[in-house]
Amino acid sequence: QGFYVTNNVKQAEEWASRKSRELKLSGTSERIEPVVIYFLLDSKKLEKLNGMEFSDANLSWGQFVLDCRLAGMEEQHFHQFDYVFGPLADGKLIPLLKRFKSGTIDNNTFIEGIVPISKVHHQLALNSNEACNCLELLEVKEIGC
Repeated sequence: QGFYVTNNVKQAEEWASRKSRELKLSGTSERIEPVVIYFLLDSKKLEKLNGMEFSDANLSWGQFVLDCRLAGMEEQHFHQFDYVFGPLADGKLIPLLKRFKSGTIDNNTFIEGIVPISKVHHQLALNSNEACNCLELLEVKEIGC
């Protein structure tokens, strides 16, 4: 649960396109076009809030991702941070989570499987209104599917 932003424009475009296709397939009559929204982050304001930051994809980061996803599957919220910043997990998270839940893999295998391909792409989860208020809208760009 939260509002997620990333510095990985390619992933943002892929997510927008995928979600747009899913909504169109659901039969909605609304005009659904994928967009990427660009924001300016007031990091000084954000740092005054209660946050968690992971500098790299270590065991603590992996366990945190696992715990959050498991709680989310139960429609619960795992933590009380205003924001969480860290590496962007690789895109195999959902299949690995399903395998973990079914008992076919353990925590370590899950964590090893989500280790990011890139060390330069990060994700910021904004989990409170105060954290979301640290964003300033810059631009909305429609992208092709």
